[in-house]
Amino acid sequence: MNLYTIRMLNKNEIKSVRKLQADVIEDQKSSELFVPSPDDLLVASLEPPSGIAGIFHQDKLVAYSLFFLPPHDWNDNLGRDVGVSDNELTQVVHLEETVVHPEYRGRNLLHVILSFLTYRAITQNISHICATVSPFNYASLKSVFRATGMLGKKLRRKYGGFLRYIFHRDLRVFQTFANNSTQYVPANNIKHQKRLLEQGYFAFDVRKKIDEDKKEEIFIVFGKVLNIVCSS
Repeated sequence: MNLYTIRMLNKNEIKSVRKLQADVIEDQKSSELFVPSPDDLLVASLEPPSGIAGIFHQDKLVAYSLFFLPPHDWNDNLGRDVGVSDNELTQVVHLEETVVHPEYRGRNLLHVILSFLTYRAITQNISHICATVSPFNYASLKSVFRATGMLGKKLRRKYGGFLRYIFHRDLRVFQTFANNSTQYVPANNIKHQKRLLEQGYFAFDVRKKIDEDKKEEIFIVFGKVLNIVCSS
């Protein structure tokens, strides 16, 4: 019976989080794609108003994601990277370390848990959501783009020098894109991606295409924001 539940975890479930984190680390093929959060961040994320969301298959934790509100003076607040004003840094939440057990991948659980936390941010009147994802992690890019509505706004080195997209969405507004501004850039062409970001483009989706040799290639999709309309 494929019975799944999703909820916020309690402090007594930190061992299950650590166990799933260890399982993901053991399974990963490249340390570049997933850099585990330190244990003190896991613990801090269980202190309200932060939290950790978990998806359970029956009684087994099979996915989790941190919902972390960094302190105002925290140097690693991602709001600083994307230009959030200093007086709004306490209104930034990080959707950190969204992971799925290797045996449960391909079941849309990344999308589900990120949608769940985006809704949580909206209902708690939080202004900004942020995240980081490797430009080479197709599954995570796809889920972040499509489940949260966040845009890739910067490409920077994080977590000991690993390249990361810094995602951001201001939950108080919605955006439209200029017609004919869409550009597809191969995920491995980092130089072109950086150039587009410098020219005012944002990454808003990721696609897979099959080339003439029937090889699969990943593309980051960019567009220019035409206007931003305040939501009611």
